[in-house]
Amino acid sequence: ATPEFKLNVLPGSNQQAMASARLTKEGADKDEVLVPMSDWQPQKSSARVSLILWAMLFCIVTVVLFGFAALQLRWFQKPLSIKEKFQIRGKAVYAAHAQKNWRETGIEATNLAYYVLGEISGQGGANLQVEKLLEKAPPSVRRNIGEDLRKVMDKFYLLGFGPDEAVKQAAQMDLVKDDIKSLEKLLLKAIELSGAGMKE
Repeated sequence: ATPEFKLNVLPGSNQQAMASARLTKEGADKDEVLVPMSDWQPQKSSARVSLILWAMLFCIVTVVLFGFAALQLRWFQKPLSIKEKFQIRGKAVYAAHAQKNWRETGIEATNLAYYVLGEISGQGGANLQVEKLLEKAPPSVRRNIGEDLRKVMDKFYLLGFGPDEAVKQAAQMDLVKDDIKSLEKLLLKAIELSGAGMKE
């Protein structure tokens, strides 16, 4: 606790005034002086650079899409020959036989014969009977393999489309694999006689 103080404030004289310091005097650091910018201009992006970037992006996307389409549509792949397609379809016949799926074996074997006869007769494997396809095939094919092909195809018709009892009997005889081999030989001979293998 202190006693009360009384202060008398009197007018001052100019001699006692504190001189104010200017920022621009020699002692002031010029780097610390803030000078407002009056000629600032926003930076403009180059239209030419943007155009080049967009063009590059467009080219990259085009190349990627073209490559994907070429891969899916197989534009640059050599088309398979009739013998190569024959081998692929023949594997499906053997695969069905290995699984003892007699119906599928008969159907795949029939499709294989239709494909080959359709190609050598110019019918493209249309939904025609073997007899019709043989009529349109070259005479050498009909003369050399026609009769044997009809006999072996009757067995595969039975497997693929015959009644269940007949299918069981045919399967129990265990001659299906031999019939597949006979069909392969006949169809390969048909390809050679027609000259279709040489054309590919």
